[in-house]
Order: sequence, then structure tokens, then C-alpha cells
Amino acid sequence: MQSYMNKMMPEAIAACRANTIEIAAQLRSMTQAEIVFQTIYNPMDLDADDTHLATSGSMESLCANVNKYLEGIPDNSLFPLGNCVNGAIRDLTGVTVVDTFQTLYDHGYYYTDIKAVDVHPNSIGHLAIANTIIEA
Repeated sequence: MQSYMNKMMPEAIAACRANTIEIAAQLRSMTQAEIVFQTIYNPMDLDADDTHLATSGSMESLCANVNKYLEGIPDNSLFPLGNCVNGAIRDLTGVTVVDTFQTLYDHGYYYTDIKAVDVHPNSIGHLAIANTIIEA
């Protein structure tokens, strides 16, 4: 699975970058309103959460792989920092970028219902994201 993902993700990340740029351009052409993009958080990122799930080997491996695609890896030719999904979002111009990845970083268990296999923010996660947007 890992070799398949390493083969497929660079092309997917390049498509994400191109699509994100196109979406931002189309939105800017349609409105004078402030346009806000959010980076993508990792609901499996549980490092700072005090739970047995955070220390399970499979969750640690899954989290590392998702972070690799979302954030990149220092000194890595296949997934360098910046050449990643969130890098594509952070590089946008003419929009406000809200870094929800950093907001929820290390606390997926606290901010989502990942324990119930639900990657979406729970009420605390929604409040944290709203606060990040307001502060942007």
C-alpha cells in the first residue's frame, strides 16, 4: 500500500495545487468578498492526546503517512516541505488562508470523534476552527 501511495500521491498533490489555484481564481473573479481557504487537518494526529489510541502502532504509522501528504517531510525528495496539499493552499495569493492543520495539530482525539471512526470536527473542534478563522 505504501509504495502505491508514494507512486500516486505526487501526481495527486500536483493536481490539488492546480485545482486550488483555479478555484481561487474563479472565486476572485466572482466576488469582492474576502475569500477564506482552510488547510486540511489530520484527524489521526493524536500525539499530545492521552489515550491508548494515540500510542497504537497502526495509528502512529497512519498519522505519519497522512502528515507526509498534508505537510511534506524535511529533506525528502518525494514529499518535500511545501510540495504537499497544505503547501498548495498556503501558497495561494489573494485569499486568506486559515491554518486549521496547526489548530488541530496533535489533538485529533480531542477535536474530532476519531474514536468512533469519525474524522469530522466535534463541537470543540468546530469552536477551535471558528476561533482560528476569526483571528485570521
